[in-house]
Amino acid sequence: MESPDPPSTPAVTWHIVWQAAPGRDFLADPALVDRIRLRLLNAHRQPDCALLHYLLTPAEIHLLSKLPAGKSPSDVARAIGNIVARWVRQGQAVPGVVFAGPYRAYAIESDEAARNEFRMLAWRPVLQGLCT
Repeated sequence: MESPDPPSTPAVTWHIVWQAAPGRDFLADPALVDRIRLRLLNAHRQPDCALLHYLLTPAEIHLLSKLPAGKSPSDVARAIGNIVARWVRQGQAVPGVVFAGPYRAYAIESDEAARNEFRMLAWRPVLQGLCT
């Protein structure tokens, strides 16, 4: 007789955000865009993790990440932040801080909140004047 599957704990969706320090540009080096994108994907290559959406602008990195219960957004942030900071410093050839402060993360508690986050991220480049 097979044993029943253990009850699964629900995954949590997180919005994780970094902002660039003044004078920093995440897109200053064209090669950096692909490197950052791959880093975001690789940070989510763990069981039950998923990168649902990301937005990379010259001054911001936004992630919508689905993480299993018990996994912290700080785990994802550690896998991304230090490496991206090093790449940006190398690309701009300027020492110093890359991020305006520590990453921010907050849980998305409902489907309606998730829809609002997706809408906000879809319109963010327009609001920042990055496209017309």
